[in-house]
Amino acid sequence: MSEKLFVKAWDVVRSHKCSEDQLLALAEASEQDHPHEALSVYADRAEQLARFGGRENYETASRLITRMQTIRNRLGANADHAAFLADFVSRHKAKRNLMKILQPDKADGSRRHAGSATA
Repeated sequence: MSEKLFVKAWDVVRSHKCSEDQLLALAEASEQDHPHEALSVYADRAEQLARFGGRENYETASRLITRMQTIRNRLGANADHAAFLADFVSRHKAKRNLMKILQPDKADGSRRHAGSATA
């Protein structure tokens, strides 16, 4: 999709409602050219999923947060991601299963999905 079409698509999304699936598809397709819009969509969706609860929602939220980390790494905004993640963890720290998904794997120190979450 050309840059002009992405600009028009984001304008339409801002002025009209669209489905969550359409919004996520636009965010994914335009990550390279419109990273800040994509980050906003992913952050909002991760919040929704964390509020809904349930392992599948938590896993999806974690994958979105990982995707956000990749975008911010590309932008050189690692500190922004660390701040976002710290705030996200602070708001949802009572959700033990979500925190387990966001925490490092004890065996090898790697993260399941989200990067550097600490509570």
